[in-house]
Amino acid sequence: MYFSNPEPISAVSMYETYNPGAADTVYVRNPNTGEWENVWSGTASFAGAEARIFMVYFPLTDYNVSDIRISINSPAVTGWNEYDAVSVSQETPPPLWVNTMPSNAVSSTYANAVAGRALDVWGNVKGGSAPYTFKLDFGDGNSVSGSVVDPHFIGEMHTFQTAGPKTMMLTVYDAAGDSAKDQALINVFAVPGQQIEINMAIEKGLLYLYKNQFPDGSWFDSYGNSGATGSALLAFEENGHLPTNNYDVDIYAEYVRAGINYLATNALTWEIFDQPHGNPDSDGDSMGVYLNYTGSGGAYSNGVGLLAFLGAHKSAESAQSDIGSYSALGYSSSSPEISQALDYINVHWFDIIDERNCAFCQENFNGNLYAMYAVAKGMRIIDNRIGIELIGIHDWYSEYANHLTILK
Repeated sequence: MYFSNPEPISAVSMYETYNPGAADTVYVRNPNTGEWENVWSGTASFAGAEARIFMVYFPLTDYNVSDIRISINSPAVTGWNEYDAVSVSQETPPPLWVNTMPSNAVSSTYANAVAGRALDVWGNVKGGSAPYTFKLDFGDGNSVSGSVVDPHFIGEMHTFQTAGPKTMMLTVYDAAGDSAKDQALINVFAVPGQQIEINMAIEKGLLYLYKNQFPDGSWFDSYGNSGATGSALLAFEENGHLPTNNYDVDIYAEYVRAGINYLATNALTWEIFDQPHGNPDSDGDSMGVYLNYTGSGGAYSNGVGLLAFLGAHKSAESAQSDIGSYSALGYSSSSPEISQALDYINVHWFDIIDERNCAFCQENFNGNLYAMYAVAKGMRIIDNRIGIELIGIHDWYSEYANHLTILK
């Protein structure tokens, strides 16, 4: 590509409109030598379904640039890779910023470990000037260092040999000579109880979701993006990782925010009418909100996606001060219908099969893990909103924990 107003540059912006993520190298021509110089390189990978502006940074060239070349690794990103515009500038990258795994100092449910059992110890880096190097101190006298391969996940499995609190620290150095660091407390147990095992399983699951989120903020499964994104967001929200949390304290918060933004950006208006249980049209315009989706199961994916909005805040006031009054949609947590639903679940808590008597419709403790998931996601939201912890006389969390631990 040729630019008619040559000047020294330190950034290239690419407007990727279809199947983004395929760019892996940027070259500029040095007018003094006529040679192409590699100023940036990365790893091509699918970056989600949405168009984006992808910026790469490098040290300011000491010569005027009029010619650049972008290398595209199309086989790494399936489909047609479309780039509609490219610009150059002297923009500088945002400050170097390092963040680490959820800390046990923030919540006793985070960063639990067992002596003699391997645990992911990790963090990430943003900003600054790539490439990066790092030092990861595990807090027990051991450390590793090297080049950063994936800025989104800098870490490795580590086995602590002794019990007690350990303070891990991640330090990252960039190409400009700047450095930044962050730390997290890990609580290592000699003999874990059931709750510690549960905490560790949850943390492992959240890390998996974090590592598999697309850059546009979404997740994807056979039902499309909305349902998968909603389910993933609920997992974070139900464990205290809210979009309104301090990003510097909660490494997951900005990615929960990205997921919420993805759902909100793809929301559509949908015509609504009076229903048997009441009129959902609170403002009288006959229009509601429906989340855009791909694949089958639209009604399901829409509902799960909307639950992520409910789980993002503990009150309507918090939601309204954040991104709008979406929390007022549908029934409130104190509606009679909520009490009726809880009463129904309590009465049928130990049913073997549901009331339709279909042989494949097992309930709660009889092979239907999805039924347990459905109860759990509803109760998490109700508990967060108004503190309802029991279903009748049943401590659902404790009973489910015992059941699932035995299954494991």
